[in-house]
Amino acid sequence: QKNVVHHSAFRAELQGGKWPVVVTTKPLQNVRKLVILFPMPPSYAEPERSPSHLMSHLFGHEGKGSPFALYQNAGWITSLSSGPRISAPDQNLFQITISLTKEGEEHWKDVVKYI
Repeated sequence: QKNVVHHSAFRAELQGGKWPVVVTTKPLQNVRKLVILFPMPPSYAEPERSPSHLMSHLFGHEGKGSPFALYQNAGWITSLSSGPRISAPDQNLFQITISLTKEGEEHWKDVVKYI
């Protein structure tokens, strides 16, 4: 199947032609969560060598200079996790999920900027 051409469902022209797309919701419960999703090249055949695998490790790092340490020290987040949301032969959607503090909710744009 090396001659198969895949067309990702996550293309800017399918989402109104512009990235990023910001979607907000009003939760029913007291939840402060920021979810960032973005498309990446498909790497279904080699998951251990994929960009998603590398990025998961980079975002999962909690040491000095990491996004997690920066935001936690600022008092803006309580947790950060990342990994592929969808991984298929024709598409890969990467997800970063961040639990925000009340102060972090006020600075969500700063959080996104650093990510």
